[in-house]
Amino acid sequence: MQVLLGVIFHFIGGFASGSFYMPYKKVKQWKWESYWIIGGLFSWLVVPPLAAWLTVPGFSDIIKATGPEVLKYTVLFGVLWGFGGLTYGLGVRYLGMSLGNSVVLGFCSAFGALVPSIYYNFNPTEGKTTLNDLLTTGWGQIVLGGVILCTGSGKELYKDPGTTTDAVIVLSSFDAVKNAVSNAKSAMTSTSLVLNFAGSTDSQVLEVLESIRKLILSLDVPTKTKITFNSISSSDVQPLTTSVTVISFDEKLAATTTNDVILSSIDKAIA
Repeated sequence: MQVLLGVIFHFIGGFASGSFYMPYKKVKQWKWESYWIIGGLFSWLVVPPLAAWLTVPGFSDIIKATGPEVLKYTVLFGVLWGFGGLTYGLGVRYLGMSLGNSVVLGFCSAFGALVPSIYYNFNPTEGKTTLNDLLTTGWGQIVLGGVILCTGSGKELYKDPGTTTDAVIVLSSFDAVKNAVSNAKSAMTSTSLVLNFAGSTDSQVLEVLESIRKLILSLDVPTKTKITFNSISSSDVQPLTTSVTVISFDEKLAATTTNDVILSSIDKAIA
């Protein structure tokens, strides 16, 4: 039951985290700073204490009994978290929800895994993972095991030469694949691949699917390779353009650990 509740609460939290910016898109007369601070007042000052008071027995007594040293660090890291939330909001503002969330959360996943481990490498603490652990253990190598095989970008091109010859059409997704394949490393040893496509709202499903087929054939992907595909179509991406990234992940490293959750989470993190 506890596991089920954990999954449910994670689902609610993920849904709220991914959709909280949607109402802001409907605000037309206010500047970004105005509706962000109003949302922040409720998100950071009103709802958390109210939720804690409703769900944590003796919440007020716990706060009163907390020493000043603990409160000082709580406020300090709260300010740092708030600064991070502000820059996250700016990132979503300028990049849009889809692309902004992908970029920001990607950086959070990377730095969230590396920065604490570097800190604990210089300040060893029992039960904490150090950078040395990541580099020397099997499960640590799984975290660091994603290798970018290739990246590519393409632009749609249409030339009408007139009535004498045929028109020339280059689709952006095909162009991106061609660009990626031209500088790709070998995929013959890959046991798992993650293919990421990002395009504008004019991207066509059949074009992208055909591009994927061409990409897989061009990389000579082994038959038993596990392939995960992710795509983003956003108005924040420049029209008539597509970018593609191929990430290789060796699942054989997972043989050193029995924790299957680590492997599945890495697939999502590097995508």
